[in-house]
Amino acid sequence: MLVAGWGARGAAATRLRAALDLALDFHAWRTLARRAGLDEAGAVEVLAGTVRAAAGRG
Repeated sequence: MLVAGWGARGAAATRLRAALDLALDFHAWRTLARRAGLDEAGAVEVLAGTVRAAAGRG
């Protein structure tokens, strides 16, 4: 459902779906906070950038 809003298709949609899954995963957030030492804003920046890049907009 989230992928549809980006207009991605084919392989780009697959990459975008993977990036969105990562961005919504609790363990990804915990890893960014605990291992990387990022605060919430930093984690948002990293994961939002990942999603934008996967969508070809980064």
